[in-house]
Amino acid sequence: MELTNSLSKNLSIEAEWILPENWRLITKPSINKKKETKNIRIFSIISVPVNFRSGISKLIIKVKHNNKTFKTKEINVKIKELHKIEVNLVEKPNFVRAGKKFFYKYLIENKGNTEEKINIESRFSEGKTESFDIPVSSSKMVSLEQYIEGDFTKPTTKLTDIIVTGKNIDTISKINSFTVYPNTSSRNDLYFYYPVTTVVNYTFLKNEVKKSQFLLYNVNGNGFLDIKKKHHLNIGTIRAGGDKSTRYENLERNWIKYKYKKNELYLGDFSFNFTRLLEQNRLGRGGYSKLYFKKFHFAFFYNTPLFFKEVKNQLGGYMKLNPFNNYNTSFGILNRVYDNTKTTTTLNITQSYKNAFSSLYLETAMTMLGKKKRIGLQFTGKAKLNNYEILSDILYTSPEFDGYFYNSSNIFTSIKKTFSKRFILVNEINYNFLNPRPDEIIEQIAPFNQRYFSRLYFVPNRGHRHSIELGYLSVKDRSKKIKFNFYEYLLNYQYKIKKNNFSLALDNGIRLSTNNLVSSDEKRKTSLQSSILGVYFITNNLILNTNVQYSNTNRYSQSKRNLLFYGGSLNYKIKNSWDLAIGFRNDYELSEQYKRRSLFNLTGKFKFNKNHHLNFAGNIGSSSLNTNSKDFLLSIGYRLNLNIPISKNKNIGDISGFLNSKSINDRSGIIFNLDGYSSITDDKGNFKFKDITTGKHYLSVDQSSLKFNSMINEDIPLEVTVNKKEEKQVKLSLIKPSKIGGKITFKKNNQTQASLFKNKLPQLIIKLAQDDKIKYTLTNNKNEFLFSQIKPGKYKIGIVSKNYEKKFTFSNNHRLITVNEGEIKEIVFSVSEKLRRLKMQNKKFKLKSSN
Repeated sequence: MELTNSLSKNLSIEAEWILPENWRLITKPSINKKKETKNIRIFSIISVPVNFRSGISKLIIKVKHNNKTFKTKEINVKIKELHKIEVNLVEKPNFVRAGKKFFYKYLIENKGNTEEKINIESRFSEGKTESFDIPVSSSKMVSLEQYIEGDFTKPTTKLTDIIVTGKNIDTISKINSFTVYPNTSSRNDLYFYYPVTTVVNYTFLKNEVKKSQFLLYNVNGNGFLDIKKKHHLNIGTIRAGGDKSTRYENLERNWIKYKYKKNELYLGDFSFNFTRLLEQNRLGRGGYSKLYFKKFHFAFFYNTPLFFKEVKNQLGGYMKLNPFNNYNTSFGILNRVYDNTKTTTTLNITQSYKNAFSSLYLETAMTMLGKKKRIGLQFTGKAKLNNYEILSDILYTSPEFDGYFYNSSNIFTSIKKTFSKRFILVNEINYNFLNPRPDEIIEQIAPFNQRYFSRLYFVPNRGHRHSIELGYLSVKDRSKKIKFNFYEYLLNYQYKIKKNNFSLALDNGIRLSTNNLVSSDEKRKTSLQSSILGVYFITNNLILNTNVQYSNTNRYSQSKRNLLFYGGSLNYKIKNSWDLAIGFRNDYELSEQYKRRSLFNLTGKFKFNKNHHLNFAGNIGSSSLNTNSKDFLLSIGYRLNLNIPISKNKNIGDISGFLNSKSINDRSGIIFNLDGYSSITDDKGNFKFKDITTGKHYLSVDQSSLKFNSMINEDIPLEVTVNKKEEKQVKLSLIKPSKIGGKITFKKNNQTQASLFKNKLPQLIIKLAQDDKIKYTLTNNKNEFLFSQIKPGKYKIGIVSKNYEKKFTFSNNHRLITVNEGEIKEIVFSVSEKLRRLKMQNKKFKLKSSN
């Protein structure tokens, strides 16, 4: 508030506030006194209650001089509307039976400052809604009636919700789970099924050379043939209709694989793997077998390669010995017959060792080619020692070695040293000069490369990481017409940050690059490279990936060029039913064009249910075989999963149960369990288990499902014997439990004696017996005891007095009692302290002086 002093003298001013109810003055009015003809300002801080009703509130300030009010002013304050509704679950059912109504109770609270009109509904409320007004600072208890139908054969978890809407509030949704129990439980393993998958896939392919389309049919059965799961069969065929395609995933194949325990027999088309040195992923036609005998493992194979024309056929096998749990060795042989009648034989020995801190693998191979002998070696190792972690992979084959690799060398070694949680040093050597012999349909192999670097990591916390790298990189094209050949010395800095919903990686470096394909005076130049990789979780189901890479380099040209590559992808997933992904990239580096490159792709998978799947894919890209031509590929596929019953368990019967009660009317909602299956009683106390295997079973009750003050009269678990094609009748009784309680009265003696010799009554053990069933309990500090959940009948009750009879007298210690249903029986025992007696003896004692 501001006043003007028009007098020629200073004034002594006071101010008084009149505030609405529950408003509070935080500071007294502060008056800025000015000289004559100057303004006078009054400052105050006022606290407003959080939930004060919205609207216009009046404040009054009185300005006084010499205790007299000479100015009064009203101030209108507009309180902004605050809308805040809270929903809390108060009560929920523990168990639900299909076809019976149940209730959820919620407390709705208005913690705003405006009266709200809200609507409430739920997914299982059969379309019923409830609307009401809820004033400020008030609450309302809402009971939602729920109903669920369905033919349930096992306990099933369902989700229910409460949806609260209003004109001025955001929609509030609370989800809760409950378990629906069946009244009649049936086994789901009555039949033994053999799973079969059928796939129909349509593909359309177009490029500058040709346009083609074809259908692919795939039928595959893969599963056990018997209930004991000893015999396993995998049989299938892939057939193509329309234009033939040599794409690897679309090749026509037929196969059958039988497995008994671990032993295998395979006939048909298959991709064969022997060892890394001898053979990998060779698609051929033939067969193999694997046999296990104690610590020995034997394998034999024969195949005719389909896309490796220089080899007519190959035959081989190995014997593996596993003498110890952490060590094994094998001896193998591979015999190849070439079209030019040349025959080679390659032998190999492998050894592997593994423990908690290290693992080692060594393979030695030798090719016998006439009198010539060519060798291959491979060593792979891993070790952890204190703060060091070492990885190593070494491979060498001589020029005429007849394995998967020839004339090859590969050295990879990584040493990681952890100084602390924040500092880590990694040194790595990677020399790659591998020459594989892949199938003809496999596209170009990765270029030769060498990489040596030392990288220091600094991790200040879990969400941030810095690294500095100093290294050397060399890359050379393996094509006949070499397109790139460069090496460079590099210095890189990388920063990674990771938060709850996103991560980001920044990589910047300077390089001294040498292009070996240009003249010597221009081939070395300084290069720059920078990249950004980001992942953002828009929601839990929607993920965005982005990448940008820029370089100013002479790797692929005589002079430096600016290269910019960028791309991204968006993935959307709805639970397990729908998966959609879209991605693009503008181009790829020349050194990455040895593989298929996708410039745009769109993929989707939809699961109608566990048996019906639909997928589609669209792609624009190019292959290493023709880098200038763009391929357009469209693929649509449908998958059907079938479960074919191959046998039925005929040794089964049923169990029908009835829960009777003379004293308790509500017998519904009680859960009985048997062999992992559950059944809940209906309103009449009936429950049922169908298709139970013959033999002895044990019926138990879920104690938490029993109503208050109720119990099963029979001994639980109850043994039930089921015979073939029999419906076993089980009758049980629901009763009110009885209680046996009481007290022990303690009588002390009247002897005059020192406190050291006085006996206190200890905590005693009370024994309750009925035939061979015995229960025990302890008395409390008031000498009271209680047995609850007691069935009606005759019992023997008493005090376990052993070891106490020298000090106490137990009168009428054991009693026979009869307890009726729901009765509370009171028993009183008496215990008294025994008198101490002095014994006189006629003996003389001679005392000796210590002096």
